[in-house]
Amino acid sequence: MLRALTYSACDGNRATRSTHSPFLFRVSFDVLMTALEEAFPSLTSEELLAKAHAQLILEVQCKEIGWTHTAWEYDLSKDNKYWFHQGYKNYVRRYNDLRYQSCICQKETKNFLHFCGINDLTLEGRIYYFLFRIQSRTRNFFKQTTKMKKYF
Repeated sequence: MLRALTYSACDGNRATRSTHSPFLFRVSFDVLMTALEEAFPSLTSEELLAKAHAQLILEVQCKEIGWTHTAWEYDLSKDNKYWFHQGYKNYVRRYNDLRYQSCICQKETKNFLHFCGINDLTLEGRIYYFLFRIQSRTRNFFKQTTKMKKYF
């Protein structure tokens, strides 16, 4: 119930998305992340980045007042995308420097960009996903070519 009152995408003790999200009202990304940083000043860069990504993804999850939905039910409505983009602007301003600080931060960022690309949420995500698909197809092509050489 506390997460519903705070509009938090993560449990306080974890840096991963919760499996479900009860909804009562929205709290802006900037307000929530400021409160989170004040409440947990010892969060690592990796944990802070993971919580920021979870919070942004919460903006495009299904929401009904007084109800809970799983973390994998998305509603890419105009309203949800609007709130995602408002949060994303603050995210870039606040956390852009963290995104490539460590290998874990880089992996977390790639996963987030993949999500954004698949769901057509950000230009950066679309570019990342496009390059990811090219890389996958190129890798698969060379695997197929290598298998074919065995037959000749």
